[in-house]
Amino acid sequence: IYTLSLHDALPILINMQISKWKIIQFLMVFLMIISSSILKPLGGWLGETMNVRLVTVILAIVCLLIASLPAFRKNRYLNFCTLLICVVIIAAYIYSDKTIWVKSRESMSLYYVLLAYPLFCTLINQAWNLDSMLNTICGVTFLSYILRTSISLIQKFSGVLLYENIYRECAPENWYRGGFLRINPPCFTIIIIPIALYMIERQVVARRKVKYYLLIASALAYSAVIHGSRSVLVYQIIVLGCYILFKKGSSKRKIAMWVLAGLLVVIFINSTMFSTFVETFTNSTGEYAGSAESRFASVWFFVPKFLQSPLFGTGILTGEEFTFILPGGVRGHLSDIGFFYTITQYGVGILIFDILFIIKGFKTALLASKVGMTGYQYLAFGITLSVLLTGINIDWFYPIFTPAIPVCLAVIEYIYQECRSVANIE
Repeated sequence: IYTLSLHDALPILINMQISKWKIIQFLMVFLMIISSSILKPLGGWLGETMNVRLVTVILAIVCLLIASLPAFRKNRYLNFCTLLICVVIIAAYIYSDKTIWVKSRESMSLYYVLLAYPLFCTLINQAWNLDSMLNTICGVTFLSYILRTSISLIQKFSGVLLYENIYRECAPENWYRGGFLRINPPCFTIIIIPIALYMIERQVVARRKVKYYLLIASALAYSAVIHGSRSVLVYQIIVLGCYILFKKGSSKRKIAMWVLAGLLVVIFINSTMFSTFVETFTNSTGEYAGSAESRFASVWFFVPKFLQSPLFGTGILTGEEFTFILPGGVRGHLSDIGFFYTITQYGVGILIFDILFIIKGFKTALLASKVGMTGYQYLAFGITLSVLLTGINIDWFYPIFTPAIPVCLAVIEYIYQECRSVANIE
């Protein structure tokens, strides 16, 4: 009988470790593709949004188990975030008065956090290069922009509605603005600007930067025209402005960039599109009326409910429980108030999670700055700022952007660990 010695077994064990991370990498790529709705036009079981979310939850648990066994890598931040979300989910199951199915369905967004630790492990174990992963996100997001824009344009010019399973993602019927069918953006839109800027800096050959510039232009155009979200567009411009402001370079280059930006602003202000855009801040048209008013009304309506039970929140809400109508006729919705969408329902556990994420992100950007890793500095700062600003209007755990959250957690923690290693060496 042949007995495998330790010397012979070691290479096999190493290969097993590598294959384990490659399995997780493959599953992550698959999840990025289905989360961006690229496969939905093919129909079938994965053509339904709820089935995509269910598959993601199942694979998140599978990836977490694969990453944790047989050797568990300690990481205080991600381990705590994962444990915290698990406690919040368990509390929601215990204290909510809904059925098991409703609890499971409505809490699916929280399970996405479980993907952060496995994704971080693939990066830190060098099974998946950070640039390669971010390039994958850029690719699937760009394809998703093309698909969603095509659906809206076909409807506008031919009246034909294609792929209801895409244009009805977290959207009401007859959702139009400026004559365009509004379609919620790809899930990675929340962080695509800082990712694209980082990838531009990483390219040595100028022509390789073009696709990332096109991606940024697509993101801005989509927010302005198809999604029709003035808040998301403004936040994307702010992130771009901060990048230009903080970027180290020659004064001539900065002046040229600011002049170009100024010219684009002037052209935009003098366009008919801008005139329509300005009207969305007023109640002059029924199409846009009252979004800001309903947002403030929602704060006054839901925050007192949360304060009645801050530890565990109001419990999981469904259907009409999300909405209310003021005496003046303004209709409010819990999703109108950003962060409070999840905090109101699940309590202080989510509030702690949000605060930790913001602190960790800016702390990582500061550390990257200290060790001279400017690329990582911009990426960490941009991701944190993008998520923070978007959270003012759209909660991170609202299904539109949920798949991006584990990516944010994993990338920021990876950057933090890399920068800390450099700091210790120095």
